[in-house]
Amino acid sequence: MRALTKLERLGYTFTLDNNAVRYRLTGPQPAPESVRPLLGELKTHKPEAILFLRLRQLPQRLSIPEWAELPEDLRRQYVLE
Repeated sequence: MRALTKLERLGYTFTLDNNAVRYRLTGPQPAPESVRPLLGELKTHKPEAILFLRLRQLPQRLSIPEWAELPEDLRRQYVLE
């Protein structure tokens, strides 16, 4: 998720609140013209952003019981990455 990682480099942090992506600026204010298109891309690709943030929260290796508890779409994505 390129837009999200670019925004993080600009000083934004992201969290998940159920199916809502929350963000806040933790550094100096970047130029609005550099942020608006990235936020627009994030909004357009919200399901992918949610999946990206969920996958980043997973440990590098999962045990079998942990794996079985993951939703199928996450299991499939986890294997592909």
